[in-house]
Amino acid sequence: MEFVTSALLGGALYDLVKSSIKPTAAFVKAALDNLVDIDSKVAAAIAQELDQSEFKDAESKEQLAAIIKANAQLQAIVNELNSQPKQVINITANGNGDAFYGDKIGGDKIVVSGDDNKD
Repeated sequence: MEFVTSALLGGALYDLVKSSIKPTAAFVKAALDNLVDIDSKVAAAIAQELDQSEFKDAESKEQLAAIIKANAQLQAIVNELNSQPKQVINITANGNGDAFYGDKIGGDKIVVSGDDNKD
């Protein structure tokens, strides 16, 4: 599955498209900040496309996603974003214990609670 899809862009950009503010590269970058890292040139191209009336007429995020999917230039941008190398972080935990609570002690252990620690 591709990381960036028309549905993700539609959901992230819907509020920007429905506002009375003219879409600019800065607003597009801010709207997509948590989704994808884009440069100003790509953000400007997206803003220019979003300024068209067909995008402003979208009644829902789903309809905007469908319009984005049908737009050849935005699909080219989506494909370009998906072809960029992505950072992958692998975490390997070896041994026993409860990684969620930070207990990575394997084997026998002695647990001392507050009640057992009387002088």
